[in-house]
Amino acid sequence: MSLMEFLEIREGRLAPVYKDLLVPIRCDWCEGGFESLLALGALWVCPACFEESERKWSRTGGIRR
Repeated sequence: MSLMEFLEIREGRLAPVYKDLLVPIRCDWCEGGFESLLALGALWVCPACFEESERKWSRTGGIRR
């Protein structure tokens, strides 16, 4: 990877390029797009799915308490 993949020259200065780095935020459980997600192990789930996904994951042994 070159440095120019992350920077471009604007008005004689180096400026970061974010458009290629931005990834849409999606819930791993329902695949819906949301602005805020909660971590559940290695998954990112929306607040609406968190309770159900935590319950199912606990039953399968994913959460050790």
